[in-house]
Order: sequence, then C-alpha cells, then structure tokens
Amino acid sequence: MCAESMKAIERVTPQYPTDVMEDKKVQFVRMSFLVNLEGKVSEVEVLESSNRRFSRTAIRTIKKWLFEAQEKICRHEMKLEWTLSD
Repeated sequence: MCAESMKAIERVTPQYPTDVMEDKKVQFVRMSFLVNLEGKVSEVEVLESSNRRFSRTAIRTIKKWLFEAQEKICRHEMKLEWTLSD
C-alpha cells in the first residue's frame, strides 16, 4: 500500500524563471510522479500548470528531490507554488 503522504528528506528549491519575473502573481504546477523503493523520483507528469515555463522548472526540481524509502513503487501527486514579492 502506498503512503498517503511522503516525507521529503532532500529538497531542492524551485527557481522562479527569470524571463517571467515581472509577473508577480503566484504560479503553480500540479504534477504526478513515481517514487521508487529508494525514494527517487521518476516519470514526472504535469497535471495542471499556471505557466508552461514553470512546468519545466518544476519537473527539473522534483527529479532532484529524495523521499523516504518506500515499501513499493508508488505514484504520488504534489503541487509546487512560487510567489515573487516586491
């Protein structure tokens, strides 16, 4: 059985794409991905995104995360958000 929630043990902070810095609203990407037995991420799929540029950044970012070891390979969903303030 897959866990309802997972604990990330290594995270990389997503970078706000510089070519959209003037757009100061909250941006998001909701994605689905597999976490293997060692906690590594693969097969990332974007389910919803406020901006395609953020989708590419989110995919690169989540692939660098490491989660707690799993009992079996599981698919999870997550939403990453960015906010650029003045």
